[in-house]
Order: sequence, then C-alpha cells, then structure tokens
Amino acid sequence: MLFLTQNGYDGAVLYIEVKEVKKDCLTVPHSKEQIDMIVKATTHGQLLCTTRDAHLTSNDMLAAFEAKIKEGEIKKLEQSEKEQQFQKSVHSKVMKS
Repeated sequence: MLFLTQNGYDGAVLYIEVKEVKKDCLTVPHSKEQIDMIVKATTHGQLLCTTRDAHLTSNDMLAAFEAKIKEGEIKKLEQSEKEQQFQKSVHSKVMKS
C-alpha cells in the first residue's frame, strides 16, 4: 500500500480488514471418533487436520496406530476362519462320499 501511495495512486482502495475465523473442532481429543478419523487418514494433511498438529507420539496417534494393527489382525483371522470353514465343508463332503 505504501508503494502505491508513494507513486501517486490511492493505496487505501486496496485496504481490507481480515477477520479471524475461529475453527470449530471436529472431534474431541481422546475420543473414539478422533481415533477413527486418524485411522482413516491417508495423507499428512489429513493427519494434521485430525490431530490439530499433535505429535506422532500423542496418545491419540498411538491408539490409532494400535487400532490399525488390530484391524489388520482381525482381517487375517477372519480370512483364515473362512478358509478353515471351507476346508471343513470339503472334508465333510469327502467323508460322506
């Protein structure tokens, strides 16, 4: 603005007042919802938004990492259970024959 005024232009025309916008929290810290959002986050930007710039060693982040590991283990167990049921049904059909 000063540059424009010094060169004969009306720099005050470009002046605006920026109002600070208060961001509402999407989730409450240490809640199940926040941990679920952290688990679903796939980029650094999403992690920063969900944790509000918390450290990677915060309780919510560690709980989310643990939840990801548990989900993976549950999927593996469900898959092995389906395979065992299939093998059991095949075995019982063979034994009946």
